[in-house]
Amino acid sequence: MPRAEICHFKTKVDWYEHRKVTTGYGYSGPTVRLRIMKGVYWRAGNMGIKRTSEDVLKLIDSGDCFLTNRRIIFRGERGNKTIPLGRIIDLEAFSNGVQIEKDRGKSPFLEFEPGSDVFAMMLDRAIDRVM
Repeated sequence: MPRAEICHFKTKVDWYEHRKVTTGYGYSGPTVRLRIMKGVYWRAGNMGIKRTSEDVLKLIDSGDCFLTNRRIIFRGERGNKTIPLGRIIDLEAFSNGVQIEKDRGKSPFLEFEPGSDVFAMMLDRAIDRVM
């Protein structure tokens, strides 16, 4: 960390992001199966194949999260991430974590139990000071 950067909060978090997941394929519609000769069949008809997808929160990584006066630093088991405070558009506090909305890229949900409300207040205040 640079000299002018001060750490205000540290906790263990689970980093989640919204991902599109295909849950399966469904098909319906009338079909006809005609026997041409022994062992050979011809299938005809309308098979309306539909792919079913949904947007879900997926666990990306777990690790330590640091809130400084300039950025959020995440050191995870699979990799490290940083979010400069100037790139945060909005945040929403929940009882089990904080949803962070960034100006570009995927917006993470940081899940952690104790102190999520304190983290959200400190983050909001740090963002106001950067702006």
